[in-house]
Amino acid sequence: MALQTKRFTGNYTSGTGVKYTYSLLVAENSTNGNSSNITVKAILSDDYGITFKTWGTGVSCKLNGNEIFNDYKQRNYKGPGDNVLYTWTGDVDYPADRKLKVSGQLWQNDPENWSPKKIEIKESDSDFMTLTAVSSTAGAADAYIGANTTISVKRNSTSYSHEIKVQFDNITKYIQNDWSLGDSSVKLTDTSISFKIPESFYDQIPDASS
Repeated sequence: MALQTKRFTGNYTSGTGVKYTYSLLVAENSTNGNSSNITVKAILSDDYGITFKTWGTGVSCKLNGNEIFNDYKQRNYKGPGDNVLYTWTGDVDYPADRKLKVSGQLWQNDPENWSPKKIEIKESDSDFMTLTAVSSTAGAADAYIGANTTISVKRNSTSYSHEIKVQFDNITKYIQNDWSLGDSSVKLTDTSISFKIPESFYDQIPDASS
């Protein structure tokens, strides 16, 4: 099951009044934090029920300005429902803002008066898919109370910040900018933090050795 789907559309009215819709149906299948696996389906539909066979029809699509397919060939079509004319699947690297902008065209080099001459889907700054964010991960080496450990943070994007909460029995604190503990959460960008485990942690295990 896809993480999310979004349909981007363009419209065209033929000389005989038939209304066509060219759609690019985008599905985000999965993400690893650095890129997302995307499927794009190029779809044509109309409001009348037009049929054509072996008619030269081209479809194209760009994701964030990069063309992922441009395919012209003889195609069959039967309206009015969705006709999938092309399917593409591949990995797309994350842009810094995670915005996936979509554009494309459908065209016929020798259109009839009733067929779609050219339908364009324009890239928009207000209509896009926001790719799924994956949280950063953190880990720390074992250490004794009173000693230092290194907290290592893996950020899935250099634009990410993070908050680190420390919990130990009844103690709940947050790593501060100076790497000490405090009561309020702080946004950090450090990826290697030297953290001294406070001796006050002994109070939480008065009768235990670890």
